[in-house]
Amino acid sequence: VPSHDNAAPTKNTLFCNGTFYVNDSASNGVIRFATANVNMTCNGTRLIGKNRRDSRGFNGAVARIGIRNCNIINYSKGINADNLDRSLIVGNTFTNMLNFSIFLRYKSVTIENNTFNNKNSKFDTNFFHISTQNMENVTIKNNYFTGAFYAINLYFTNRTNITGNTFRNQTQNGVFDDRGFFNVVKNNNFRNITHNCIDINEKNSTVKLNYMTKCGHN
Repeated sequence: VPSHDNAAPTKNTLFCNGTFYVNDSASNGVIRFATANVNMTCNGTRLIGKNRRDSRGFNGAVARIGIRNCNIINYSKGINADNLDRSLIVGNTFTNMLNFSIFLRYKSVTIENNTFNNKNSKFDTNFFHISTQNMENVTIKNNYFTGAFYAINLYFTNRTNITGNTFRNQTQNGVFDDRGFFNVVKNNNFRNITHNCIDINEKNSTVKLNYMTKCGHN
């Protein structure tokens, strides 16, 4: 299936190999997921937008979605979603997003083996690679993060497992946990973080066995 604006797969889909310059003209997603239990897999697919404000590579609000092996470039949000319960975001590459690589609210998700690239720029104070809000049971593991203001921002997000990730060159924090509970930050590698490698704003999380070097304050 070729990639085009407002594509809305209703069954497991393999996107074609190639580079597709697709602007999100209506700010509702180049790829929209409106049906649960759908896996969307890229085969060397590169989706390139215009960094237009409010543009989204993938967008939707359904459960048990898979997004795998896609190259998502130059959108405001690479993936924007609500209620992605028991969904998988695996093996993707996010490059030069304007505001968020992944912005999620509600339910649970696994984010694994992705690469997050963003140069340090004037957009950094508004840019997070992963931002979660009001979520439970999130797994973020074995990802590579470079650049951005925060690599991971947890907002009222509980029981998150952040493990085995690599963090480089964030201009504020690697991980910022804002009023969540029972989160685990373990076995991650942090280097060259301007402010805090890990910033936890509650007392019930577990932080251990992380390697941190050249952090501004911890």
